[in-house]
Amino acid sequence: MVLIVGGLVEAPTFAVSLTIRRLWSYAVVQDVAVGDTVFRAGDETYDLIVIERGAVDLIRAATHDAPEEVVVSHGPGRFIGELSLLTGQAVYLTGLVVQAGRIHRIPPAQFRRLMAEDAELSTPSGPSRLCRWGNRDSS
Repeated sequence: MVLIVGGLVEAPTFAVSLTIRRLWSYAVVQDVAVGDTVFRAGDETYDLIVIERGAVDLIRAATHDAPEEVVVSHGPGRFIGELSLLTGQAVYLTGLVVQAGRIHRIPPAQFRRLMAEDAELSTPSGPSRLCRWGNRDSS
């Protein structure tokens, strides 16, 4: 699995870049509560998640060899998805809300539209650019 992870911002709020706003223009806004699941291991499709407020843990399910494990935690200014958004593979992590807030969900059809319409964000380095830009981007 390759995680697509964007601009880390440690403050509870962050200055939203124009690039992130472009990404949000393809999204559906959702307020989330602690315990909500944004996607589950085994889901055949799921949305790219952009966190505005709150926090989401990515969890690997327990196996006979290992207990359930939090792989990574994400907060405001981060976006979460797997390469399977492009390949169509089933998800193998679960996204669990651990701090209430607001997320922006980009459904698969909108994600494909984004990839077709936004030349800058759809390049292979687009996600890494978002990571580098964080909340500093003014383009």
